[in-house]
Amino acid sequence: MQIIRAITGYFFSLIGVTLCIFTFYLFHQTLFTFPNKMEPQYVEDTYAYEAQQAELYGEYFGSVLFIFLSMLVAPRCFSVGKRLVRPEKKSSPLHYNEPFILYLRSFIADKGGGKTVDPFFSMSGTEEESLVSVLNEIAPVFAIGNPSDRYLPYGANRIYVEDAEWKAKVHELAEHAKFVVLRLGYTSNFWWEVEKCMNIVGAEKILFIIPYKYKELPKLESYLFEHGFQTKTLSVDRSKPAKGEIASMLYYEKPGVFTFKNLPKHRFAYFSLSYIDVLKSAMADYSARFGLKYKQKNTQRKAIYIQLILLFLVCLFFVLSGISQIYLIQHR
Repeated sequence: MQIIRAITGYFFSLIGVTLCIFTFYLFHQTLFTFPNKMEPQYVEDTYAYEAQQAELYGEYFGSVLFIFLSMLVAPRCFSVGKRLVRPEKKSSPLHYNEPFILYLRSFIADKGGGKTVDPFFSMSGTEEESLVSVLNEIAPVFAIGNPSDRYLPYGANRIYVEDAEWKAKVHELAEHAKFVVLRLGYTSNFWWEVEKCMNIVGAEKILFIIPYKYKELPKLESYLFEHGFQTKTLSVDRSKPAKGEIASMLYYEKPGVFTFKNLPKHRFAYFSLSYIDVLKSAMADYSARFGLKYKQKNTQRKAIYIQLILLFLVCLFFVLSGISQIYLIQHR
């Protein structure tokens, strides 16, 4: 079965490579070969002239459309191919004398975290891969693996233990972790992890990840209040994010206070920003305590509009170029 998956994965990767090569070929044909195309000259406003014009428009704009579609499909092929060739699950080695981050979540959350989040940046992978990519700049990320995993998930390094041992393992990992990331869930096991981590590592070393559908946030706020913590009265965005499922983050700001940080929202962010940029912006203040300074220029409205204007200009160039080239071909 693994051999079949690997062959299929390489096949998808080969499709991605073929699309990339064919895209460059069409790009060259459209800009350099098509303008020099030799066609019979017909009198304007005749049926032959109109038929030739329609054929030229179809050839030119068909190639342009294929170029744009290939730019979307090719990265997806590479992404699917990468997932199919992933190895069978295997515990990652962990050394307690080296700093690491512990990522805790309900196994149910792996379904959402395993979805590809970027339409144009899908090589960055899934939501969990993007989150781990940001956290890896601080320290490697480890998580308890789902016993039902057959193949190694992409994202955090997995440590697989028996069902009867996972609580002891979480306790052990939390004692040595640089800090703990908790993706909010609903199960009793998750709330046990919250209480255990609050007692072991302390509130200042916990980063809560809040999914947009999460309905038990008041329960978490009540829990923090009972333990002497206030949460800043900032509005938590419960609406569906432009990409991914993470709506906001909650972390220790100063003694007795937790603060919310919503992920930056913009209606065009889905097309203009990678998910890694979005997460880096949301975590900028939290990451600064580890000496990391993130430039947020990639998440500013100005930068988004510049990217969209450039995309519009590229599309306009192809449209005007096609119209002018077809006119010159028919009026040589």
